[in-house]
Amino acid sequence: AKMNHSGHDHMMEMNHAMTFHFGDSEVLLFNFWTVSSPGMMVLSCLIVILLCIIMEAIRWQRSFRKATKKQVQPGSQMPSFHRPQITVALCLETAMHAIQLTIGYILMLLFMTFNVWICIAVVLGEVIGTVTGELLWLIEYDRTQSGTG
Repeated sequence: AKMNHSGHDHMMEMNHAMTFHFGDSEVLLFNFWTVSSPGMMVLSCLIVILLCIIMEAIRWQRSFRKATKKQVQPGSQMPSFHRPQITVALCLETAMHAIQLTIGYILMLLFMTFNVWICIAVVLGEVIGTVTGELLWLIEYDRTQSGTG
């Protein structure tokens, strides 16, 4: 069966590079995020780095919440069976997961522009976010272990 594509609007033909390239002329994700100068590329890279840091902050917050939730206070016992409940905490966890997932896909699509500056910003942002999260995790762990928390 042959498909007829004559009714499709081909007015907006995209010229997307499929190789890594440098440059300061890009459309990032949406038509309103058009980069057309070195200054706009620097600003866009800073926004990408911030998105990475936000995503890593959400990831670390979720990990920390799960780790502290698993710690059972001495003397308390976990019930052998408990009915799953929709709680505020569960809704918050679900919302945080959805935000983290969305930002992750946005970052993937940004990387897939193959613009080297944007790719560097994604990697740099992830490194900054991960190192910051690790350091904050260690500080919080030390604080809770020393009893000052």
